[in-house]
Amino acid sequence: MRVRVGLLLCTLLMALVALAGCGSTSGAPTGGLSIVSGTVVKPCPGGLSGVTDVGQPDLILTETTTSGDAHVGQIVQVRLAANYRWSMAESAPPSLATQVNGDYDAHTGVCFWTFKAVAAESATLTFNGTILCEPQSACPGLASSETFTVKVS
Repeated sequence: MRVRVGLLLCTLLMALVALAGCGSTSGAPTGGLSIVSGTVVKPCPGGLSGVTDVGQPDLILTETTTSGDAHVGQIVQVRLAANYRWSMAESAPPSLATQVNGDYDAHTGVCFWTFKAVAAESATLTFNGTILCEPQSACPGLASSETFTVKVS
């Protein structure tokens, strides 16, 4: 009986030691790439919604359309591909009131920010992003920055 209890305790101790390494979030370098265990990152800082939930945008800015004009009262929307984790570099300028802050539209695969033009002046919006990678895989440390200019009249 004593041997059986000792064997059981030994087995439990080995199981605890094996589990102690699970859930680590530190990555081991692999030639410029790293594997980060247990990390799940959403592409967008906000929730889930559709790009037209607050109305049809009057001006849509993307990585290929980085500037445009809007009138006071119109809706301006920035759309960024959801293969990066995006965030605004700073608060929206006073001429653009934020209506949606970084939601994800699964249908179009974009993170988007929606603003209402409230004052006549130029505004600059800057977004920074880091590439998303599959969990438990090597991932390059890629970053991106996008800047948009809106002239509100």
